[in-house]
Amino acid sequence: MLTTAEIADRIESSKMSKQTYERRWEIALRFLSNEQHPGGYDAVTQGYGGVGNRGRARHIVINLISPLYKNLLSRLSTNYPGVAVMPTGPSSDQVLQAQMSEVYLRYVWHAKKINRVARRAVEYLLSLGTAGVHVYWEPGDTMPCIKAINAFDLYWDAGALNHEDSDWIAVRRWATPKELRKVYPAFAEHLDNPDNSPTASGIINSQLRYTDSQPAPGKMEVFDVYCDGEHVVMCDGQELWRGETPGEITPVHVMIWTEVPNISWGQGLVEPLIDLQRVYNASREMVMANAASMANPKWMVPSEANVAANAITANPGEKVFFDGPQAPSQVTGAPLPAYVIDNTRMIPTEMQDVSGIHSATLGRRQTGQSGKALEIQTSNDLSSIQVSQECIEDAFQAMAESILCYAKENITGPVMVRQLGSLGRAVFQEIKNTDIVDSPQV
Repeated sequence: MLTTAEIADRIESSKMSKQTYERRWEIALRFLSNEQHPGGYDAVTQGYGGVGNRGRARHIVINLISPLYKNLLSRLSTNYPGVAVMPTGPSSDQVLQAQMSEVYLRYVWHAKKINRVARRAVEYLLSLGTAGVHVYWEPGDTMPCIKAINAFDLYWDAGALNHEDSDWIAVRRWATPKELRKVYPAFAEHLDNPDNSPTASGIINSQLRYTDSQPAPGKMEVFDVYCDGEHVVMCDGQELWRGETPGEITPVHVMIWTEVPNISWGQGLVEPLIDLQRVYNASREMVMANAASMANPKWMVPSEANVAANAITANPGEKVFFDGPQAPSQVTGAPLPAYVIDNTRMIPTEMQDVSGIHSATLGRRQTGQSGKALEIQTSNDLSSIQVSQECIEDAFQAMAESILCYAKENITGPVMVRQLGSLGRAVFQEIKNTDIVDSPQV
């Protein structure tokens, strides 16, 4: 059992160890949202880095990451995990327990809109590489609460090789001082102390711009910490509440897109594509700049020609008057070498190879390939994400077991009758009598 001081120290250590990863995640989210240049997006000129200002280069952004992200998000969100409960034995009681547990889980799946929870979890998983689902039961509620958690809001031991290697895990959320006073009256004295006012360290001044982790002004960090079957609520280094989870479970279930050995956090879809996206943007800028230069060649105007500064414009068929024996002339720039164009065309293919999603899977027609070859390529692309799909399924299976554990602890017969009608009483009796934790059946 960890003391309050030990929990606070471990959370701070975890925060420090995550700073490098948080910076990577923020860059990945910037690239996904089209902010791929240091100058940022200029809403007035509708472009990046001062588009339209003379003397400044125009930054071109053609986001090749977004189609890959949308394709995988659509596939994984549509094929989100369902639920089934298998009996642990052939007896009629065990079969009935499994059937009633499955009825309740299917009701929760529908009532809590697990498809939306799965979609949000997949969004976090693809963009950040690590995500989680958190199951908890609010006092007075009739059903469990289920929420997708992004990597910014997950914490575990700083020195752990992965979340399974840590003996505790925490989920961060946000609350106003008013909400904390209402739910935890004993904490009001700490908040009313001028030294612990909302302007102190408990209030977050986050620099992260692209996550749900950025709260409105005046909100405080609250941590739900789970360790050895205990649930501890922490805020500003203070313990607000301590209790036990049903069956000593840990109701936070982590998913990783690409797991790298001995690296605590997963790698998402976006991060490996960032360098290639930068090179592609630079290549397209080079091509566009060269095209603009060739379409608008420089004018060579002899000094003795006496041509007015505003005499040469872009108007077709205009007359230019000059003095002297030599007329103004244009000098066309040299075109780009062929290998520059070839390199630019290769980059999208390389990005597809890195992501494992090729043109055939994206629905684009490929020339020079047979239908069988395209079918094999699509099949290989889908099989390459099988490991990540299994990780998602494992997390949702564990989530379903946590739901049953909380239900066994908190549901009542009248509530189940209201929710499931005449079947509710049977579901209530069987879930209450089922030893879910020792014999997981989901």
